Amino acid sequence: MSQTSIPQDGIARERRRDNHRATVRYRCPPATSGRLQAGDDQEFLRAWILDVSRTGLGLLLTRPMPAGMPVAIHLRGHQTLAMYEFAARVVHCTPQYGAEWLVGCELAQLLTPEVLEDLL
Repeated sequence: MSQTSIPQDGIARERRRDNHRATVRYRCPPATSGRLQAGDDQEFLRAWILDVSRTGLGLLLTRPMPAGMPVAIHLRGHQTLAMYEFAARVVHCTPQYGAEWLVGCELAQLLTPEVLEDLL
């Protein structure tokens, strides 16, 4: 929740939140797609990959996912075309404009610098 302060000049401004992220987050190239498999479900959902860090991924999905749910994320590398599968868990799910959901996932293992570079 952001707070608003009113300084002496009478103009309301939002206070900035500090970025407390432990790792740098990188934007993925446009139209980077992957697949998400949730829990024990054998169904795959198309996921648009918005950003990636060594510790997690930001996905855009067409349905919500509950926080704490284990997921498997399947992505293809951009440079090597290698197929990757990452074990992760959902840490947040936020509704977006247009009936889509921003889903943040924490990876079970850190990405190596080489894999991170291949995904970008």
